Amino acid sequence: MSDYDNTNKGSLFRPNEKTPAVSLEGTINIDGVDHNVIVTKRTNDSGKEWWDVYFLNGKLFKNDSDKEGAPNVRGFIGTSEQKLKDIAAWRNKSSKGVVYYGVKVEAPWVPEDQRTAGDDYRDKRNTDEVDFDDIPF
Repeated sequence: MSDYDNTNKGSLFRPNEKTPAVSLEGTINIDGVDHNVIVTKRTNDSGKEWWDVYFLNGKLFKNDSDKEGAPNVRGFIGTSEQKLKDIAAWRNKSSKGVVYYGVKVEAPWVPEDQRTAGDDYRDKRNTDEVDFDDIPF
C-alpha cells in the first residue's frame, strides 16, 4: 500500500485511441432541475456497446498569469456534497514524454464579508486566480 496521499490532487491526460469521444451533449431535467450532460459511446472487448452519461461538474479557464509556478488553468468543480471547490492544473511532461496536467483542488477563497457560517474557505487569495466577474455567463 502506498503512503502517498492523493487527497485533493489528481492527473489529467490526453485521450488515447481507446478513449471514447463525446457522442452527444445536451440538457436533461431531473426533478425540475436542468443538468448539462455529455454522453460517450463505449464498447467492451466482446463488442457490446453502451453509453456513459456525465454531468457537468465544473469549468476550467486558461490562466494568463506570468507568475512562475502559476497554474496553466484554473476554475471550479462541484463536490458530491453540492459545494464548489477551486481547481487548478499545471501542464507537465512525464519522463516518457507523456503530457499531463497535475491537478489540485482546494476550498474556495471568498471575501470575509460574503462567507456563510459553517462552510470551508481558504484564508489567502491566490493572486493569479481567474476573475469570475469577466466570465460571460
